[in-house]
Amino acid sequence: MHNYTRLQLEELKVCYHKEREKEWAKLDSNAELAGRYGGNTHSSLFYEIGEKYVNKLVDELFRIEKIALSREQSKPSESYFADLNKEIIEFAKDEYKVVCSEAIKKFKYVRGQLVCSEDAIISKIQQYENPTLESINRRIKMLQEELRLGILQSSTETMIHVSGDVGVINTGIIYDSVKVKIEKLKESNQTELVNVLTRLIETVKNSTIKEEDKLEQMENVDFLVEQSVLPPGKRNRGLIKAAEGFLSTAANLATIWGQIGQAIMKFFGAS
Repeated sequence: MHNYTRLQLEELKVCYHKEREKEWAKLDSNAELAGRYGGNTHSSLFYEIGEKYVNKLVDELFRIEKIALSREQSKPSESYFADLNKEIIEFAKDEYKVVCSEAIKKFKYVRGQLVCSEDAIISKIQQYENPTLESINRRIKMLQEELRLGILQSSTETMIHVSGDVGVINTGIIYDSVKVKIEKLKESNQTELVNVLTRLIETVKNSTIKEEDKLEQMENVDFLVEQSVLPPGKRNRGLIKAAEGFLSTAANLATIWGQIGQAIMKFFGAS
């Protein structure tokens, strides 16, 4: 991780942790007033708030890292990105450990009664943690690709704040990156695949869903494009299936996925 990113990180953590604590406190108060403290709705919303702030911090880390790398004269080595990936993964895991610890304090015992075991709480946290870690892995690869293609500079210049939320990455950045990769895919003469992936990314781009949902969908399309240029033996079939599952269940993509999903997964041999 760049030194500039590390310097910014502590301030970001203080800021976002304060916001998270306020949201948790408000949630607890509302649950108490409704007589539902420790219930399923209370705990689910607690986990969602925790996940939201972990992802906000990760978004900010990538945003700042991009800015720092775009100002460097020399390109970082492969080992730099491997270390960066590991460091951000460990950071996210530590943040989820905090969420888990707080959840155990709140939901293991409620008014002296055992409500939920620690194992059950840990398992629930992992359901939120795993997609975050998978997203980090994909975004590191995308960062490397942007640097290799020379589009990192323009990416940092076009970042915006969406709906007042600091650190939400402009989906236009990923869209431009995917389009560049699809252009390279044309060289492989995979005409049908190029056409269906183009239709998919355009559908995501033109959707009227929330910006953060659009970002996640674009990341999954980006991952499929990246995998399509790899030799079959080097493709990550597990993550390909995960991306398929995510995109195929998105309400705004139901029609388009019904038309092209089978062709995409047939190409990957995962249908």
